[in-house]
Amino acid sequence: MIKVKKIKIADKEFNFPKTYNDLTLGQYIEVAKLDRDRANYMVKGNETFGEYLFALKMIEVLCNIKPNDLDDVEIKEFSKFTEAIHELLSNTKLKSITTFKYLDHDYYFKSFDNLTNNEYISYETKRVESESNLDILPELLAIICRPGKITLNKLNKKVTELDRFDATELVDRAEAFKTLPAYYFIDAANFFLNRKNTTVKNSNNYTSQKKEKINTQ
Repeated sequence: MIKVKKIKIADKEFNFPKTYNDLTLGQYIEVAKLDRDRANYMVKGNETFGEYLFALKMIEVLCNIKPNDLDDVEIKEFSKFTEAIHELLSNTKLKSITTFKYLDHDYYFKSFDNLTNNEYISYETKRVESESNLDILPELLAIICRPGKITLNKLNKKVTELDRFDATELVDRAEAFKTLPAYYFIDAANFFLNRKNTTVKNSNNYTSQKKEKINTQ
């Protein structure tokens, strides 16, 4: 469950993430992009104004609003936003899980070492479309995370069985993931964002540690 706190300015009310764990995956990605592209917001000879423009963009992302929603906000009121941002970024450690419930389905993550041919083709196809895994992160996550169930194999050991991968469902699942808490995906996200070697054989298994299971709607 994502929690927000209200920031009231004049007759307007803005929803702001209560903690870093309340960021959606979409917000987490946009914040990461802002950090990556921070230099683009800087103004030569006026560092203060550059930081102001950067903060404005950060507010838009974290409050999920459009640029013109802030047009009538008085400058003196922006301290309420900046204080909230500093508080939010003071603790950026995210929870870590390996399974979650969404729309009555249990979702699990597949080890990258065990990709099928169909999954690997989709992965590489997405990668060549972008210079950065950050820009296609929801799609990459949608390849290795999908509904599944726990079953018993012939040795009576529990194994995770994911639904068959269907590339036509990739876009819709990626869009849905953007609305879910970022910490659902943080282990897999870090795996893709830190990944430089594309050799499947040498990939790390990001699901090696036992994590708690949580439920959402």
